[in-house]
Amino acid sequence: MNIVVKKLRSKKITKIVTSAVYFYAHLLMSKRICRSLDISITFGKPDNGMLGTCLYVDYSNGIRSFDIDIVKGLTLNSTLSTLAHEMVHLKQFAKKELSDQYHSSKSKWMGKLIDESKVDYWDLPYEIEAYGREPGLFIRFNDREKINQDLLQRVVT
Repeated sequence: MNIVVKKLRSKKITKIVTSAVYFYAHLLMSKRICRSLDISITFGKPDNGMLGTCLYVDYSNGIRSFDIDIVKGLTLNSTLSTLAHEMVHLKQFAKKELSDQYHSSKSKWMGKLIDESKVDYWDLPYEIEAYGREPGLFIRFNDREKINQDLLQRVVT
């Protein structure tokens, strides 16, 4: 697994984010899939009102490439929770549970076509899974890492 974190000032926070990606990935996917991942995480300004996004960029030569974007200015606690959510989406793409139908409002979930313009966001099955798994992934990571509460409340810049 290759992980690149962009646009973070703190090396300490970058290390925690990288560690969280490894942890979440290994809880969600097999070692074989994890070895094939190339993940770029960029911190920046929101452009769509969401805290984070995950995009499946490419699959070539056995490597699955993903871009995860996360809003800067969240606390570390919120950043790690958002990252857990986006890692669930990454798992969904990597295991071919979810695929975007580019240039349309449709997605495929478990082989079934879903028109996102006709389904409320909170009823989308892939969002239900991501929001459902997000807190448990974050809690397990934090239990393992024992991150200081003051650091968890620090704003990520």
